[in-house]
Amino acid sequence: MRQAPGSPAATRWLVFCTLAYAAAAPNSCIKEAVPEWFLPVRSDVSCARSILGAIPGEVSKRDIEVADELAGARNLTWQAFQRSRFYQRDQHFGGRLWGSQFGNQFFFWMELAGGTALCSTLDQQSPKILNKNYCREEIRGAPESPGCRAFLRSRNATGDNTAWHSWGAYAPAVAMIREEWMRAAYHVMKDTVNLDERPCLHIPALPTGASYLGVYFRCGDIATSYNSQYSFLDPQWLLRFLPSVSTVANVEYTVLFGNRGVHGSGASKSICEGYFAVLAQKLRNMTGTTVLVAPEGYDKDPHVGLVRDLRCMTQSVAFVDYSYTSSIGYVASFLHNGCAAVVPHFAPGVKAGKTPASAFSRPANARTRLVEVLQGDLVKHIV
Repeated sequence: MRQAPGSPAATRWLVFCTLAYAAAAPNSCIKEAVPEWFLPVRSDVSCARSILGAIPGEVSKRDIEVADELAGARNLTWQAFQRSRFYQRDQHFGGRLWGSQFGNQFFFWMELAGGTALCSTLDQQSPKILNKNYCREEIRGAPESPGCRAFLRSRNATGDNTAWHSWGAYAPAVAMIREEWMRAAYHVMKDTVNLDERPCLHIPALPTGASYLGVYFRCGDIATSYNSQYSFLDPQWLLRFLPSVSTVANVEYTVLFGNRGVHGSGASKSICEGYFAVLAQKLRNMTGTTVLVAPEGYDKDPHVGLVRDLRCMTQSVAFVDYSYTSSIGYVASFLHNGCAAVVPHFAPGVKAGKTPASAFSRPANARTRLVEVLQGDLVKHIV
């Protein structure tokens, strides 16, 4: 059993699981030792030799944190938060979305598991990533602990204040969330042949031991269904910082990830494959690296394919979320084990139809870097 950071031993307080998930996980779980080579974190020493310096266009995380602290909810309690219609709306899906909307479900799970670990008790009964039955250590938090107060304060005082509509709310629970992901990911992939050889087995052209930059581009659904509500980011946004990042990171390859037909259609796949070809050439010109495009829908088991993609993204030396609000891109930056994860920061008033949710413009972990997006960076096509 572990105590949540800064919390005393607390009275056990169970979450309203009827709203959170349709069925609680059983008490028994599958014990598996996750090998160190599966998701290693690059050391501060190795990163200090490359990418810990300033990035062109970078926004001060401290300035954002100070503003958020002043604007956050001061009197919200864990019990009141659970009773709010916003929390209940987020959690009413249960665990049903892991297979179809992984990024959205990950946000809802972080909200539930992070809050439970910091403010209550996270045990084997609490829902787990992908509904898998890996074992976890019990974590006891407390409603008055510093971690719980930080979790609750990192959201609006009134109105929609959960999931995406918060800022930095998951930072106090980042260690727990990353550990849960490691256990869930290994549980899904443990039977994969040659799993220990390299993190990107599905990209055979990427040599073992090669250093690479990861770029995630959300395309399929934005190209067609959500084109009026969302936008793409102009490649000029990448041009401001990517040449510097790729040089100091000393990468040999760039791997481009993203959806074309998945969460899209036949029409979006055709459009996005054209955009990917254009973007791959631009990335070659910006970085001077060999650009590889990660395959889409290559595994019969969607969980294995998704976890394999995320493992590859998170083990890159540097990662860029090149998307107008992508939950998958945010999750990849949150779980990133390399030296820097660059995410877009939307200044107030910068939007394309739908205002970007506040969570996407906040640092996901200590090595997240925020690069400003201007109104002129929003485009409807990649050319």
